[in-house]
Amino acid sequence: MRKMILKVSLLSLFVLGVVGGINFIADPANLFGEALVREMTTHLLQGEIVQSPGDYDEGLLQKEMLTGQEPPETVIVGSSSILYVPWEYPSCYVAGVSGAFLRDYLAVIGILDASDRLPKRIVLGIDPWILKRDNGIGRHTSIAGYADYEIAQSEDYGPKPERAEGSQPHGSEASHRKPKRDGGRIAGESAQSRLDRVWELFSFAYFQSSIRFLQQNGLAECLKSPQERTRVMTEEEARRIPSLLPGGGHTALPHYDMAQNDGTALSAIDDKNLPGMGDEFRKVDERNRSLLEQELAYLKARGTEVEIYLPTLYPVLYEYVKGSEDYAGVTQTEALLRELGKTYGIPVHGSFDPERSGTQSGDFADWLHVDGDAAIREYQKLVE
Repeated sequence: MRKMILKVSLLSLFVLGVVGGINFIADPANLFGEALVREMTTHLLQGEIVQSPGDYDEGLLQKEMLTGQEPPETVIVGSSSILYVPWEYPSCYVAGVSGAFLRDYLAVIGILDASDRLPKRIVLGIDPWILKRDNGIGRHTSIAGYADYEIAQSEDYGPKPERAEGSQPHGSEASHRKPKRDGGRIAGESAQSRLDRVWELFSFAYFQSSIRFLQQNGLAECLKSPQERTRVMTEEEARRIPSLLPGGGHTALPHYDMAQNDGTALSAIDDKNLPGMGDEFRKVDERNRSLLEQELAYLKARGTEVEIYLPTLYPVLYEYVKGSEDYAGVTQTEALLRELGKTYGIPVHGSFDPERSGTQSGDFADWLHVDGDAAIREYQKLVE
């Protein structure tokens, strides 16, 4: 019996070793690609354009970019909806991380604040789901500690986050009073995030992705060094190939025709799986509302100008959510943001409502992103 247990144990270790080894070598999502991100950052900080590797640690890239340069006058904070906009501020950096939740916004601002780099102006590109109850951590866990830091900095400003009597704080709220530090610096990545990455290393689901990646790209590509994998692009190439710009923006947003965008949006509605909102967003989460308001009050007190940009929802989606009780949080969020704008003297640009912002289906590149030129027209429109 002992011999059988030993054999099974050795076989299991062998299988896990193979799975872990292939996952680490292929690493299709760049879960262990810190060196690649830092190599990309080196070129970006030198003013060069870099080809997008697809999946990578966007939070880490923002941390390296924001702390590796003198702060510009304006920093745009948000999700991918801000990345393709040709912003017209003379001194500007675009700090967008895809699918951002509230604490991702706070983490990006926290990186600036912790390094004493708060800019003259912060523009918040706020998506409709920003005040939906979330996981309390954020999507980009490698910088989650900076959200804790920023919440602690702003806790004496504006209203305090509320929760029901007897309930426990969720996510990072539980520890935000004592930001974790490592060697005198803020520990950006949580212990849970590190554990999740190790778990993924031995994941059979990730193993399947790794095998497909190896089949498509070959072993030689996977074994290239970060220097070899980082490709510097010309401006002409960047118009055709998705790339990262030194100012934080991205290029080559794919464009689809209106019929295809309509079909994709209608499928999401049929599946009740809307971007950032899932199957429902009935009401604004009070804790997130309070955290956002105290951050706005804190930034204003620090002398940082704040502006808000509301990227328009695709018309088919907005027509659905505005008449649905399951997604009433969208219109509640816009109303609240306009109220906060009046309270703190913050300009609010655009609107989730395409009719109010003057944006049509043909202005969208895909069903999630307004074309860059249309987006800047939308931003220039103040909707009171």
